[in-house]
Parts: sequence; structure tokens; C-alpha cells
Amino acid sequence: MLKAEIFQMGLRHVARTNRFKSLQSFAILTCLVSMGASTAFATDGANVRISTFDAETGEGYFAASVKPVADSTLQQASESQPADVVVIVDTSASQVGQFRTGSLEALEAIVDSLRPSDRVRIYAADVRSTDMSKSFGPASSTKLAIQRLRKRLPLGNTNLASAIGTVRAVLATEPQNRTKSIIYIGDGSSIDGLNNPVRFGALVDALRADHIAVHSIAIGPATELGMMAILANHTGGTVGIVGNTSENMPAAIADRVGKSAVTSPIWLDSATLLAGMEMVQSDRLPPLRLDRDSILMGSFAGHLSEGSLELSGQTTASKVRIVADANVSESNDFFGFLPGLVKRARYNDGLMLPTAGTPLLEETARVLAMHSDSLVQAGQLALQQGNKKGAKVVAQRALEADPTNPQAQSLERISANRLVVQNPQGSLDDIFGAATPADDPKDGDAKTDDPFATDNTDPFTDDSAAAKPATPAPAGDDPFSDPPASSEPGDENVNPFGGTATKPAAPADTDKPNAPADAGDNPFGGDPAPATPDAAPAKPAPPAPAAGGGNNIFADDNPFGGGAAAKPATPTPEPSTPAPAPALDSGSLFGDMPAGDDELKEETGDLLNRVRAERAAAEGRLRAEVRAKLREANRRLRTDPIGVAGALKSLLANIEAAPDINPEVRVELASQVRASIEVASRLEAGYMEGQRNLEQIKQGATAQEQLLAATFRREDELKVLSQQMNALIAEGRYEEADGEVTLEFAKIAGDSIIRDSASGRHFTEFPLSLQTYARANRYREMRWRNFVDAFSLVMKANIPFVDDPPVQFPDSDWWQRMSRRRLEKYGAIELVGDNETERRIQSALADETSQSFIELPLSEAITQISEAHDIPIVIDNQALEDIGLSAEEPVTITLKNVTLRSFLRIMLRDLDLTYVIKDEVMQITSQEAAEENLVTKVYPVGDLVVPIMQLGGGMGGGMGGGMGGGMGGGMGG
Repeated sequence: MLKAEIFQMGLRHVARTNRFKSLQSFAILTCLVSMGASTAFATDGANVRISTFDAETGEGYFAASVKPVADSTLQQASESQPADVVVIVDTSASQVGQFRTGSLEALEAIVDSLRPSDRVRIYAADVRSTDMSKSFGPASSTKLAIQRLRKRLPLGNTNLASAIGTVRAVLATEPQNRTKSIIYIGDGSSIDGLNNPVRFGALVDALRADHIAVHSIAIGPATELGMMAILANHTGGTVGIVGNTSENMPAAIADRVGKSAVTSPIWLDSATLLAGMEMVQSDRLPPLRLDRDSILMGSFAGHLSEGSLELSGQTTASKVRIVADANVSESNDFFGFLPGLVKRARYNDGLMLPTAGTPLLEETARVLAMHSDSLVQAGQLALQQGNKKGAKVVAQRALEADPTNPQAQSLERISANRLVVQNPQGSLDDIFGAATPADDPKDGDAKTDDPFATDNTDPFTDDSAAAKPATPAPAGDDPFSDPPASSEPGDENVNPFGGTATKPAAPADTDKPNAPADAGDNPFGGDPAPATPDAAPAKPAPPAPAAGGGNNIFADDNPFGGGAAAKPATPTPEPSTPAPAPALDSGSLFGDMPAGDDELKEETGDLLNRVRAERAAAEGRLRAEVRAKLREANRRLRTDPIGVAGALKSLLANIEAAPDINPEVRVELASQVRASIEVASRLEAGYMEGQRNLEQIKQGATAQEQLLAATFRREDELKVLSQQMNALIAEGRYEEADGEVTLEFAKIAGDSIIRDSASGRHFTEFPLSLQTYARANRYREMRWRNFVDAFSLVMKANIPFVDDPPVQFPDSDWWQRMSRRRLEKYGAIELVGDNETERRIQSALADETSQSFIELPLSEAITQISEAHDIPIVIDNQALEDIGLSAEEPVTITLKNVTLRSFLRIMLRDLDLTYVIKDEVMQITSQEAAEENLVTKVYPVGDLVVPIMQLGGGMGGGMGGGMGGGMGGGMGG
């Protein structure tokens, strides 16, 4: 996985074409675009560049740049469909002042660049994303959203990944035949994103599955292009950076990005490369665009030969197939960054590749080169401190980023070799004493501890030097040399470069630091005793030459990182006369050698003695200060370790800046302080973690207390409500108990599917059952009472009465005339609005009419009808506007000798209109409005239920004859 710092890059818009002139090849492109039922051909060609780099391991790496030619057919396939564009404007705290103004200018430029068929939606994003537009709409509908955005206060940080995920869900529900794009305007910083590759990979895959391109406009005080470039690479987007030139102003950049957003990329489904080529993006093929190239990269085995590439994909509504011949360029050292980049990209199928076009690929190479340089500096520092293993690891990492870095190559060679110290008496003699396995029983162990040594032979000695005997030099930390005779067993304070320097003649515990009280990880244990100089200071053995002098490239540090650097060089007696050996500044690691017996010796002057005494006093004071600060730090660590590491870092800075201090003393004290800083940092982290745990426990206790208090309040409320309900039930007021108390009780106790409780169910059902039972009893009593009352009336109706005087009914003609009069007056009674004017309008509907209208406006046609029949007619304009019509709708109709009612129905039916008689006028309105203003009429239906019987016919004769004959006969007899 690529490190996050590699992606925080700045985009350079100047194309570095000189480096690629020899790599470019112009290939012939055959593009088959399937559009509907037809197939179009484009033969204008394409720019295809395949650049390679051959690694020392024999494996090759390539970077292929593919950019289809924008001929008319492919242009039409990419731009024919309308687009849905969502603009995300960063409103975090960094977007203030001129950057906020530039963001709004860019937003307005994007809106102006959209086509009439495109739709846009605006979001504001900081910690959460807010929809400013509420829905998609044309560019002309964004004024209100932009006004809301201007009023939004820039605060907080931006969660760009969350904002893009929210917008993606909105775009995914839109029609698939529209080009979908997201344009982000901001500085690119996000509180969540690249640090979670799993979640970020899921977001990228979702965007690719929904065919949503992500474009970006970088504007802000400090832009971070990592996520912008990665999203643009995987989704076929573009990245524009706002600058100070006229071409890079916010409006100009936004106009270009807006036009790119409405152009569909070519989403690749498959890619067939040259034989032997293996892409790292095989599962995430980068889409192709017409306005920039796309980068395919990977590795190959053997030698690549010329051939053709075949790419298949689709735009928003078209299938695309590209076949291009390509030439492979020779290996170029400029692409030495490809091995490291490809190896890291293989871990996640190229998820973190920011290579959205050649400019970003070049920028990635530049950032990797800078990263390699920084690693070289760190490796050189490790080498100076004697950490050869670390230096070699850092050198290898630097070469992975830039294999052509000469400093990294030099660092790797140096760190892979053992340290060689030249002897002035024999510049290439074996400084380790030419020990053999028989002489040194520990030689085998020493070789296994050196990860870089291959054998016992010093690579810097020749055969002649190795053949002649060499004077053994003490090397306390060298695993290949015997311990010096003058050193005590286990003494780690022997200088490996000290030549003839020996251990001081002073008492053993005088100049040697005391061992720590705790042999474990506590560096604050024992306090080292200051070095006590002799009465007549002796001349110390010179340290290794500084960087740039002599043959020691590690300067003053012990290259093996052992204890040799923990103590100053051992002082030796000063010869009375200068020795003929090399001087101090000759570059020799051994300094002045002891003079021979035949050489003149002389004492040094008082000035040199004073200088040595002052230096020893300064070293003693520095040791005392370090000892006191470490003791104070140890005391503070027992109570409150916060800030101890910072104080020790200040002490370390003072040690490194102290003048006139022996380098070995400086390294010794610095090592002690660094170890103390490490322990203090660990304890401080543990203390902070403990404090956070205590705070969490406290917060948990507070939350638990709040929950208990809320539970007690809830129980008290339920108790009061239950008492109220019991009192209402006892009084028989079931309706009040069921409607007022139980609903509130169920709301608190819970009676829903997701929040249910036995008490909530019981309190709602029990009053309802009591209420139902009481109602049933009341209705049963009412039924019994009404039954008795009804049958009492039946018994009362059964009482006979005398027909005196007799009842006489009129004849049938009278009944028929009365029925006709009732029908004329009461045939259809309207319950409202029944007056003389409305009856006249109703009567006019039965009049005969003949009209002819040819493309005549509805208002004029109604006016002619109103004047012809002398009735008031008006048009309900509001009802017509509700259904999208107006009074000026043209009417074409020709009818003769029909009723006015039929004429109006036929004329208005074509317009989905009708008429109603209301408010003493006839209103022309819509059918929906007429249904809302229905008129209730009452019709007599007695004649339909009971037929009119002819009293003067059979009934009269039958009754008269039968009754008269029978009665008359009987009576007469």
C-alpha cells in the first residue's frame, strides 16, 4: 500500500513532453461504437504510449497511456445523453475569505456551463452533507440553493468520503440513460477516507458500479490531492487546481470541469494487452476519457514485442470497442519508480493509484523521488549513529521508490560493508588482528550476528596486507577481534577506534558511570558519576575524524551501535616531544602514536592544561545536570507523567547544542536521555489511556444514573395514570378512561410492535372491554323496552272503529290532474339554490339551437350562446388553470336543431369540461370542480312504487254490483 504522504501532492499543469518524445507512438485506432441498431466507424487514430523499465531482477514494468481520438462518432456517443450533475461544495472551516468566494464563483461557472437538458443538484459538505436543492432541476432553478449556500457558516472539518457516499445513493436512483457526475469543490482534506482502505475501496467500487464519475476542483489554503486524484483515476473524472493565473482562476477551471462532467467516460469492461503484460488494475480498469489520457500499469516477463491493444467498454448509452496498434519503447531510467509503485499497488488492485492522466503520473514520480531523497537523509543519519542495519533497510526502501537515486545506491553499498579503519603504520593492514577461528572461540557467533558480512575476509584489504602480521588494535565492539589485554572482562566502554588508548589508571568507579539501579527498562535508575580528571590532565586519545576528514564515513558515532560510544576516549600520558606519527589533523583514526624510546619528550604548556580542565569541568556540569533532570523526571513519573517526555526532549536539545563537549560524552548522555524519553513516552501514553478509561467509567456512571432517574420518573407517571384509570372505572366513566388515560399510559409503557409491554396492552384493552360490555347491556335494555312499546302500538291499532260518516274518494281524473300539477311544481326539488332565475336557465337547456364554431376561442363561443338564449353564462378561469387550460382554447363544432343541453355537452366534452347551474348563472368549469359542487334533487317516486288504480272501473263496478246486489237482495228480502 502506498503511504498517505505520497498522495499529498501538488498537480503541475505544465506537460513534460520532452521526456516522452522518444516514448510516444502514434497508433491506428479502430473504434466500433454500437449506437442503437447502427454501427459507426472512427479511423482518425489514437495516441498510445507504452513506456517500460527493466529491473535488475529481470522483471519488466510498464506504464501505458491511452487516449482515444475524439472523432465525431465517439464524441456523439459520449455527449449525446443528458447529464445529472451533483455539486458538493466544501463548507469546512478552511473555506473562508477568498477561498469561499472562489468556491461560489466556481459553482456559478459550473451551473452556467450546463446544457438545457442537464439537471443539477447542490450539496454542502462539512462534518455532514446537506442537500441545498432538495431535488434535481435545470440550471435556472439553482438560485435559491446558492442563496442558502451563501448563508451557510463555514465550520468544522469535512468528511469527504461520507459526502460522496450520500450523493452516490441519490444518483443511483436516477435513470440509467443519463450521464451521472459528481463535482467536488474544496481543498480535499477529509477526516475519513484513505486511512480506511476497506471502506474506501467499497466506496470506489460502488461509484464504478453505478457509473458515476467524480471530478474535483482543488481550492483552499492547503490542498490535498490524494483522494481527488484517486477518485478521478478510478471513475473517469478530472482534477482542476485553482491558481493565480488567468487560465487557472476559479471560473475558468470550473468551466472546463463542468464541460467534462456532462461528457460520459468510457467504462471499460475488458482489456486485452500485449502478450506477457499483466496489469495491477485488472479488477479496477480505469475508464477512458476523450479530454485526457488514462494510465494502465503493471509488469511483464521477458521481452515485449509490438502488437495491438483491445479495449471494450461502454458510455452512458453506447457500446465501444477500441483496437489500437502500439509500439513498445525501450527501457528508460525515468520510469525507475515503476517497480516500487507497481509492487505496492498489487496489494489492493491499484486502489490507491493517483494516476489520473500523464501529469499526475509525472507528479507521482516526482513525489516518489522526493520521498527517496528524504529516506536517504534518514539513512545517512542512521549510518552516522552507527545503525548499519537500519541504514541498509532505509536504503532499500529509498531504492524501491527511486532505483536511479545515486545517493541511495551509495548508501546501500556503504551500509552493506563492515566498518574498515586504516592503520597509519599499514594503511591496509588487518585492524582486527587477523584472528582465526582457533584463536577466537566467539568468531562463529560474531559472524551470525552481522547480517551483511559474507565471510571472514575484509573487503577493503588486499592479499599482501592480509599476509603480513598486523598489530592488534583494541576493538571492544568488533565481533571478530579478541578483547584487548588492558580491558576488563565485560567492559563495554572500550573505544574500537582508540588505537593504543587503554583504560584509565584511576580507580575503577571514578570515571566509569554507575550501573542503573534497575537493569530493566527504567533509564532513570542510577546516576552516573562525573569523570574526575587527574591532577595533571592527560592528553586524551583523539576521536574518529569528523565527517569529511579521514577515512571514517560514520563521523563520531560507533557504527556498530555498541557501548564503545558511551564513554570518552581513555587519556594517555603526553610525550615530552612530538612524535613522528601522523598529527591530529592528518585524518588518522589513531591520532598521535606513543613516541619511541629514542625520541625526545617534552611537557605540554599551561594553556592546553587549562583548556582540558575547562572541558572536563563542562562535561562534569553537563553530567550533573543530566543526572538531576533524570532524577526529577523519575520522581514526576511516579505521580503525573504528563509533560515529562517534552522536558526530556528539551534536555536532549541542550545536550546536542552544548559546546566543547567530547563527542563520546555527548553520545553517552544523549543515549541515556533518549532511553528515558522512550520510557517516559510509554508511561505517559499508559497514563493518558488510564485517564481516558477513568473518564469513560465516569461517563458510564453518569449515563447509568440518568437512566435510573428516567426510569423512576417513568414509574411515577405510570403509577399516577393507573390510579386515575381505576378511579374512572369505579365511577363507570369507561369512555373517559379509554380515551384519555389509557392512551397516555400506553404511550409511556409501550404497546407497539417495536416497543411492547404487558402493562401497556392490559391498560388499553381492559377499559375497552368494560366499555364494550356496558354498551352491550345498554343496547339490550333499549331493545327490550322498544319491543314492548312497538307491540303496544300494534295492540292499540287493532281496536275497531265505526265508519260514520262514510269515507268518499274522488274519481281517477282528479287524481291524475293533481299528480300532473305536483310533477310540474315538485317534480325535481333542489335542496339549495332553487329560484326563478335558475329555473329559467334549466328551462332554456331544453330549447333548440343551431351553432357553428370554427377555431373560435371558448370565451367568444360562450358569449354567442349566452346572447342567443338570453341566459347568463360565465367561465370558471381558476378551474381551467388547474387543469392547464384557458378561456382562449379554440373550439370547433357545427350542430343544428339540437337542444342546448346536448350542444353544450358535446362542445365541452372534447375539452374535459362541463357546466353547472350555480349562484343564478351557468358556470363552465372542469369536471373535477363540478364533482365538488354537486346539487341534491328530490324526485317523487310514489307513482313508480304504487301503480295508480282505476277506481271508476272494475273496482267500482265490482264493489257496487256485488255489494249492491248482495246487500240489496238481502235487505229487500
